[in-house]
Order: sequence, then structure tokens, then C-alpha cells
Amino acid sequence: MANFNGTIRVGTPLVTPAVNVPVGATLAELNIDRTVPGGLNSLLTTTRLDVVMDFSLDGGTTWRQMLAAGTLGGIWVDDHTGATVINFLLATSPSLPGDPQSPTRKARLTAVATGQDVAYAATLTVT
Repeated sequence: MANFNGTIRVGTPLVTPAVNVPVGATLAELNIDRTVPGGLNSLLTTTRLDVVMDFSLDGGTTWRQMLAAGTLGGIWVDDHTGATVINFLLATSPSLPGDPQSPTRKARLTAVATGQDVAYAATLTVT
């Protein structure tokens, strides 16, 4: 598990340090807390956060995009429960690429903010 926090500035992509993928791991989840001060829930709906999860099979020499998603600022409400959405979750499906027994797999994140700077607190869990 790796925790990241700070502020993503408009026009300045954030690239996290690469994290080792544990031998046997088959799932990666990124959870971004929308409720931190200056986070997505406190921003205008014209603000956008785009996140890409990159994956390396060779210890970080080469990278390929594994998944990408974007989310907007503002308060989101769950259509089913009416509750305020507090997290933005990305997960690999069905599983991570490469041999699960390989010790050379790595993951990293790239994030870009548009509209406003976005404060974040995120956890990347690889199991």
C-alpha cells in the first residue's frame, strides 16, 4: 500500500513514485478521498481530475497505461442511496498483467487537474 497526498496544480501533471507490485498480487485499487480540504467535493463542477495508472513488467524500464478515468469537482450524490459520494475509486479488472510471481512488476500514477488546483489524499493498494 502507498499513500499519496498534496495538491495537483493546473497545468503540472503529478507523477507518483513507482511502487513495487508484491509477488502474487492480482488487483490494484486507487482510492481518492474527495472530501479533503481543497478536494474535489469543495471545487466547482468545471474542475476535472484525470488519473492514469501505468504498469511496468520490467522493473520500471518501460511503462504502459493500464487504466484511466476522470472525475469532476462538486458534490456528487449516489443515485441509489442519496448519500454524498466521498471517494473516487479506480480498480483493475479482471487482474494485473504479467506473471503474478514476477518480482519486477511496478505501478505508478499520473494525474492532471484542469479548471482548479485539486488537493488530494489517495491510497494505492496492490493485493
